[in-house]
Amino acid sequence: MKTINAQAPSKSLGTPVSTADGSLTMIHPEHGETYHTQAGAMAEARLLYVESSGLAALWQEGPQRIAVLDVGLGLGLNAVATLTAWNEASNPGPLVIHSLEINRELVAALASGAAPWQERWPAGITHFCLQLRLESPQLYSAKVAHQSAEATATWHIHIHDAATTEIPPAPDLSGYTHVWQDPFSPEKNPPLWQAAWFSRVRATAASSCVLMTYSVAGPVRRALAAAGWSWKKIPALLPGKREWLTATPSAAAT
Repeated sequence: MKTINAQAPSKSLGTPVSTADGSLTMIHPEHGETYHTQAGAMAEARLLYVESSGLAALWQEGPQRIAVLDVGLGLGLNAVATLTAWNEASNPGPLVIHSLEINRELVAALASGAAPWQERWPAGITHFCLQLRLESPQLYSAKVAHQSAEATATWHIHIHDAATTEIPPAPDLSGYTHVWQDPFSPEKNPPLWQAAWFSRVRATAASSCVLMTYSVAGPVRRALAAAGWSWKKIPALLPGKREWLTATPSAAAT
């Protein structure tokens, strides 16, 4: 593996914006959208994906084998929120995260620990990113030991266009247990919100897989249903957004 040296990221990554919980997000220079809600970037990552999915509660029950497909790595907040919750659980079991991201420069900035949006991160969170190593032009990986339990988390970041590249397989034949569906909006990134995409994701998912996303748009719900997912709206736990969406594979479609 190659060691990644910290360097100042290019301004082309976007403009930092402070959010209500004190964490920073970025405004994408082309899409004009923020990567996370201004109601709280880090809070959204934790509450929407780790808490509302039931994953945090699952880890309280004892060791679990968890495999997460992180669609739209972005600033890495969803992945590090997952890693943080795993590290804080008393006996969580093994964790594997496969993150998908198209922006190579963004991933290098994340791995450096010196990205603009990491400025206010606690050292314990930045630590996960500093473990990332470049294994190939399209792959960064990190392996992290749990702070007290005999468990390991593995984090892979795949740099490619997810819409046109094969989804990396889950670490075992049962499939992904969780999917964090977090690309830019359907208006800005339509291929990752269409039925064809959700069908591909479903083919990699375990029968009990839980998919979480911020979008409750009608076309997204219809695309999920057409691809064999049963969805439902759940209350959003942050101001400025009434609902989030969760989905599981439909039994009738198996």
